[in-house]
Amino acid sequence: MKLFETNDNSEYGSVDNLDYESVVDMYTDSIHSMYTMTAGQIRGAKGDLVENLVDVIVKLAWHEIGGKKDRLDIKKHTGRISIDEGYVETLTPKYVRDHIEQNKGKYIYKVELDRAVEIDNKIILGIECKSYIENAMFKRTLKDFELIVKLLYPDLLFCVFQFENSLGGDYGKVSEQRQLGSESTHTLLSHTPLVDLEIITLLDGDRKSDRPIHKREYFKELPVENIEICVNKFRNILKPFV
Repeated sequence: MKLFETNDNSEYGSVDNLDYESVVDMYTDSIHSMYTMTAGQIRGAKGDLVENLVDVIVKLAWHEIGGKKDRLDIKKHTGRISIDEGYVETLTPKYVRDHIEQNKGKYIYKVELDRAVEIDNKIILGIECKSYIENAMFKRTLKDFELIVKLLYPDLLFCVFQFENSLGGDYGKVSEQRQLGSESTHTLLSHTPLVDLEIITLLDGDRKSDRPIHKREYFKELPVENIEICVNKFRNILKPFV
């Protein structure tokens, strides 16, 4: 089934006339191209691939729920968080406080979203794109998301999109139903109640550090059904914004 039938040169670009099988081919060809790469090249290529797949899957989801493509945009986004005034006022000794007051414009923290999904030029969804994410990494991601909700975009939704599961639990079972999750992940989520987040996994099974999918002998197939499941999950996230 063809999901895009437009012939114009719109922002959808290469996803015009794309079907689920073509997305599988995109993944397969990209992973196969990594067989002869160096470690540094592989890291960069995997990062690019997961972001490109997110772009395509989100656009497919938006199309399937009847969204107009000129309302949707997906791109990297960097936010700037300023130092808290109350914190500065309590600092001692005074010369530290005075120094910060005099240079306040330099005291910022940049938070980055791998992908920010915009509808009508308003960011509605922030996506962390990972080949895998462990709970230590997840904790840092949650803290950034929490700062974004508190200080920048209070209504923002969030998603972690990963190739393989490294969080524990059943996140490696790709399913239409929400997974039970893992003990550590749920515990971390319980302490960030402001963060409305969904974890989406693309490939079945858990990550094994000694069986990397960019090695020919450990290559993992991507079933077309998994693409459909991921598209459907993003459809559910985006439906309220059509």
